[in-house]
Amino acid sequence: MEQYEKMQREKEKEKLEKMKQEEKKEKIIRPPYGIPNFGNTCYFNSINQIFLNLPIMQELFANQRLKYFINRNNKFGYKGKFITAFISLYQLYPSKIDDYAQNLKSLVGKFKNTFNNHDQQDANEYLNFVLEALHEELNLKSSKRYIMDKDDNYKYNNEEQLGNIAWANNLRRNVSFIDSIFMFQLKSNLTCKKCGTKKFNFETNYVLDLLLN
Repeated sequence: MEQYEKMQREKEKEKLEKMKQEEKKEKIIRPPYGIPNFGNTCYFNSINQIFLNLPIMQELFANQRLKYFINRNNKFGYKGKFITAFISLYQLYPSKIDDYAQNLKSLVGKFKNTFNNHDQQDANEYLNFVLEALHEELNLKSSKRYIMDKDDNYKYNNEEQLGNIAWANNLRRNVSFIDSIFMFQLKSNLTCKKCGTKKFNFETNYVLDLLLN
C-alpha cells in the first residue's frame, strides 16, 4: 500500500513538473486576444473585450502593485475574488484563456444569479455589474455613512456649488480608480409652477442610457 502511494505521488510530481515545463515554453500574452463563448454569452465577451482593449485599463490591471489596493473588507464587494479573476485576463498563457474566462463566468453567476447560466443577457446590465464590482473591490472606503441632503444647501448655495457639495459627499463614500475613470454626475431639477422655486438633484452614475425610438 505504501509502495503504491509512493508511486502515485511520483506520478503526480512528474505531471506537475511537466506542466511547469510546458508553461515555461509558452509566452505570456496580453490583450487584445479572443475569448471563447460559453453558450450564448456574447454579452459577457463583448463587455470584457471593451475593458481588455482600453489602454488605461491595460496599464492599470497589468500593474502588480494593484493587488495592494484590493479592499477585501468592503461588504459591498466580493472579498477581492471578482477583481482577482478579472485581472487574470490581462496577463496569461494562451492555453489558460478558456480556464480563466470560465472561472470569471462562474464567479459572475455566483455573485449575480441573473448571469448564472449560458443564455444571452443584457450587455448593459453586465457592464454596470462589472463597473460596480471593480469599484467596490478597489474602494478605499469600507464604511458608507448616509449623508442627508440639507435644505440649507439650497438656501445659501448656487447651482454649481450644490453640484460640488453633492460630488464631495459622494467622495466621502466612494474613492477608487474605477470612479476616477468612469464616474460622472447627472443633474436634474424640479420647478414649482406656482412660485417658480427650483430644486436640483445630483446623481452619480457609470453609464448614460439613451432611449432609441
